[in-house]
Amino acid sequence: MHRVTTGAIAFSVLLLASGCSKAIGGDPTTAPRPTSTSAALPTPSAPPVHRPIDMDPYLSKPCALTPVEDLREFDLGAEVRQLEQFSRDLASCSSSGDLDAGSLDLALFEASPVGSPLVMAYHHKTSSEVFEPLEISGMPAVRYGSGEAGDSCYVAVGTDSDQGFRIDYRPGKPAPDFADTCDSAVSAAEIVVGRLGV
Repeated sequence: MHRVTTGAIAFSVLLLASGCSKAIGGDPTTAPRPTSTSAALPTPSAPPVHRPIDMDPYLSKPCALTPVEDLREFDLGAEVRQLEQFSRDLASCSSSGDLDAGSLDLALFEASPVGSPLVMAYHHKTSSEVFEPLEISGMPAVRYGSGEAGDSCYVAVGTDSDQGFRIDYRPGKPAPDFADTCDSAVSAAEIVVGRLGV
């Protein structure tokens, strides 16, 4: 009789415990799924490109759009070095000089599966402290970044729905305020747009 009582008690405790865990965890087949509030929010759309530009001639030579002689105003140091890099949808040119000097990076996006850098900038609009739409020679663009002195300022320009370029300008030391940094980034974007023949 003692064995039956102990077994019955053990079974009751096991049944009770499993019932509690089910009540606490809930039934996964009937529990409501969490909803994402971000899915309900509209995605900001970038302005359209009315006059597409063919960047194909520069995809094999991106530094031709930011030649050293055009970069003297950007505080890159006395000896500016340039490095070209290539991947499937991207060609880039990095220009830099002395250790405490600034740097300027140009990235060309061609047939990007996620859209032009302008589209990408608008998609992440809410994560930038500074986000200022503008036009450069009639091309839709935006300048954006953290807003902190010494940080990079980015300028994205759409040259078609799935292509465009982005400038990343980081100032030298001592760092100017962020507005001046962005003015320099816009000047660099104007150089690129000019060399693209707009």
